[in-house]
Amino acid sequence: KLFWHKGRSAEILCKNKLLGRIGEINPSVLNTFGIESRVGYFEFDLENLFALCNDNRKYKQINKFPEIKLDLSVVFDEGIKWADIERVVMKTDNILIKSVESFDIYRGKNLGENKKSIAFRITYQAENRTLKDEEVDIIQNKIIKILEKSGGEIRK
Repeated sequence: KLFWHKGRSAEILCKNKLLGRIGEINPSVLNTFGIESRVGYFEFDLENLFALCNDNRKYKQINKFPEIKLDLSVVFDEGIKWADIERVVMKTDNILIKSVESFDIYRGKNLGENKKSIAFRITYQAENRTLKDEEVDIIQNKIIKILEKSGGEIRK
């Protein structure tokens, strides 16, 4: 314990097992060896670290078919949560919709009181073929209708 600088060191734990330590060396230890600068140090208990590892690795082949990314901007009441919007969109087609990511939230007087606009990107991709624009348009229009029924207003 005297080896480590108080307040500038930490133990690395996982499942109550000590995996290692990291931090600065106590200045009194450095002085003993005539070292005038600050020194950082780390150590790991490889036996404990490797005990946490397993070889149960799973790999998924990279999809060779292209993605289609479409953006939507929708005005909602301030109380609507992004997680709820994301869930509704993903449920619309959980096979072809690969992700839904929010990239902008705008609030302004032109939207109305207690309103916000959320812009998000929907990524579509099939595992076994190239998607056609028409089939993505059908899903996108279904999403728009569901969001409008939920009180959303599509921004053009």
